[in-house]
Amino acid sequence: MSASGQAQNRPSCFVIMPFDPKLNRVYELVLAPACRQAGFEPERADTSNASERITNHLLARLLESEMVLGDLSSRNPNVLYELGVRHACGGSTVLVQSSGTERIFDIQDIRTTEYDARITPGSIKRDIDVIAAQLRSTYERGRAENLVYRTAGSLGFAGRQNQGPARTCRRRSAVIS
Repeated sequence: MSASGQAQNRPSCFVIMPFDPKLNRVYELVLAPACRQAGFEPERADTSNASERITNHLLARLLESEMVLGDLSSRNPNVLYELGVRHACGGSTVLVQSSGTERIFDIQDIRTTEYDARITPGSIKRDIDVIAAQLRSTYERGRAENLVYRTAGSLGFAGRQNQGPARTCRRRSAVIS
């Protein structure tokens, strides 16, 4: 089977991180290989060939991807917004950050895997293995629990006809596409 055929059969992992050339090494050497090792096809919004508005593409990928991997290292507001969209829809998400990054108060209770930003030969394999294991474990558990989705369910949104957060996100995704 061709490499492109293999990619089409893998579930998608949308990677949310700043569009910053300094972070490309982290994506190329650690995050994308970890996604592939875990059985996912990695994608970032800035690497898409789609001719649509980047916001439409970004929102569709946040809503439809089987997995989202979010890098919180830069504490970037766009990444936090994208994470909020994903959490509102209840999709499986894994968070990572470079070691030494200060935790963000509102999400500090969510498991976050650290990687070595120095990207040394000794750290690359270790970080890939740890992140890949976290991706697999989260995916195998199914829909990740998160506070937004759990709270929406406890408020009765999940049981209302056409008003649950996941249904609303799927319906909006169809409009965006």
